[in-house]
Amino acid sequence: MGARYRSNTDPFAGFFIVIFVFVMVFLVEEYKSKKEQERRDKIKDYCDNNGLEYSELACHIPDKVYPFSIMNSEKGHSHEYVAETSGMRGDYYFSIFEHTYVTGYGKSATYFHDTLCIISREGLDMPQFFLRDENMILDTLGKVFGGQDINFNEDPTFSKSFVLQGYCEEDVREFFNPPIRDAFVRYHLSGYKYEGKNQFFMIARTGGSDIPERLKMLSIGISIFKVLAPESDFGESLGNVI
Repeated sequence: MGARYRSNTDPFAGFFIVIFVFVMVFLVEEYKSKKEQERRDKIKDYCDNNGLEYSELACHIPDKVYPFSIMNSEKGHSHEYVAETSGMRGDYYFSIFEHTYVTGYGKSATYFHDTLCIISREGLDMPQFFLRDENMILDTLGKVFGGQDINFNEDPTFSKSFVLQGYCEEDVREFFNPPIRDAFVRYHLSGYKYEGKNQFFMIARTGGSDIPERLKMLSIGISIFKVLAPESDFGESLGNVI
């Protein structure tokens, strides 16, 4: 009879590998959770020291802005609005918060994380508009298939820099006077998207944000808002940036 083959493989090896992988995933997630909480604690400390309000769950988002396309509130599922910084300066109100949501399920799930800023003033009446940096290749194709882009023949710099859209093109054209167009051109390629309607002006960027990024976003937002609503009272400065 031939000699029997005897495996030297430990029957528990596979089990220990699974346990090891599980522990490593758990430790990585715990580390990420700890760093995320530290980031939010720093935001809260800044708010506490500068007369601003911090909310772990965003609770000052006006109902009227949820339909804004920049909010992506109708995309995907598992929407969360968190880490809100808010306050009043002069006669305008602002709120900066983060929005996370998921599209798809299981292995096909994609996770999104954005930072958004709302600036508003009672009585302001802007036409609805959406503005973002232009992608020459993709947006050229988009126009072929009927995509909207409001251009100004007298301002090629602005028109080549941005895609501008709106419900009523005539109202948007009238509203986007040279000072407003110049205000946006100053921040071309900054990575932000903008949307406005009535009293609300919104800015969005991809990813989370720490205090320097939030102050930068608010600084740019206020700089533009001063042109959108020149009669506003902007009150005292915020921090060392604005």
